[in-house]
Amino acid sequence: MDSYKKKISLISHPGNEIKDHKTTTSEITVEESGLIDTISIKITVEHGWLHDLIIILTSPNGKEVELRRHVGVDNREHPHYR
Repeated sequence: MDSYKKKISLISHPGNEIKDHKTTTSEITVEESGLIDTISIKITVEHGWLHDLIIILTSPNGKEVELRRHVGVDNREHPHYR
């Protein structure tokens, strides 16, 4: 079996407001097929209470990987707030 590495960059700008006590989703479709060896995900979020957020990556077959759960500082004044 031949193997090769290919870097694919995909960006989503859903523009959805993250509302309290609601689910907000953003979807990216990958047209390529193959096995994933390494994945890197960058998420930029604006929300007043970052500690409230749970971020989950869901594969097409429904497998979920939790990327973030209740991590951060609940303070818009924090220097790393975005």
